[in-house]
Amino acid sequence: MTDDPNISITTTDRFTALLEATLSAAYRNDIDVEGGWLIESPSSDVPNWDIEIWRTENPDSSD
Repeated sequence: MTDDPNISITTTDRFTALLEATLSAAYRNDIDVEGGWLIESPSSDVPNWDIEIWRTENPDSSD
């Protein structure tokens, strides 16, 4: 995976917004986003990440 030069993440708020948008888009397209992924960086300058995503219930949701 390469870095997209059109995406700038310089704040926690921006990271959160992009993560929310990514998860929402995946969910709307019937992609199961729950579970875990090991993200291995192609560079020794950036650490690897073990990511887990679990769905929680929205108190305002009728699901």
